Amino acid sequence: MKLEVGKKYRLNNGEEHVCESGKVIGYVINGNCYTSTGKLGGFSQYDPRSVACEVTDDQYKPLSEFAPFKAGERFMDERGDVLEILPVCDRYDWVKIGKVQCEAEAPGMSVGLSLVKVTPLDREDDTPKLWGDMTDAEKGALLLAHHEGKVIEWQFPEKGKSKDWVTVPAEMYWNSGYAYRVRPEPSFLPLEAGKTYRTAERGDWECVYVRNGNAWMGDRDDTVAYVWHAETGKAKSLPEVYDIVGLASGDT
Repeated sequence: MKLEVGKKYRLNNGEEHVCESGKVIGYVINGNCYTSTGKLGGFSQYDPRSVACEVTDDQYKPLSEFAPFKAGERFMDERGDVLEILPVCDRYDWVKIGKVQCEAEAPGMSVGLSLVKVTPLDREDDTPKLWGDMTDAEKGALLLAHHEGKVIEWQFPEKGKSKDWVTVPAEMYWNSGYAYRVRPEPSFLPLEAGKTYRTAERGDWECVYVRNGNAWMGDRDDTVAYVWHAETGKAKSLPEVYDIVGLASGDT
């Protein structure tokens, strides 16, 4: 985040003020001088008077739109309460925030991710950048990635609507009105010996050995080890339902 004169910002204490000046003296908000990153003078980013986030008309969105999550990330809800992602989050559709358990289907007393509207406090602006707005360097990096065979995804952003990233078709083209990116690799890859992984439908498997791009894993109740692609998590000697989808609960 970088402060801009004329924009409104929320401080960690919940107050909202407009950035008044960006001259030599720095950025002034509510009479106090801030650094360009939103810190109050020499104080910490977490000081109650430091800037938490920018305030816009569509500031609050369903929590589910910010997945995947990282442990330690903070979000502020519409009441001003700060919610923190706990280290137990190892799936995209299930996280614990503070003492509240959030699940996609909201069973029992849990809170549905789509029902909790928040604004991020620690993330940079992740608004997809259109091809027409990219620099030559950014375009060049995507073209090189495509030439190297990496998977390219695109989306057509619409104001006020969340769009999923979709793999570009075989006969792809570069459209100035679309956003493009190289498909991000899941954080649990590559597979590592000593860690336990969750498969799509067949429980947890412990990785016992990795060599030459292959990972050998065994079911906790079985003495036989099977082979996976260490870089992709795809099963080599078992059906697709055994593909790795994440770390097992409690593993990091």
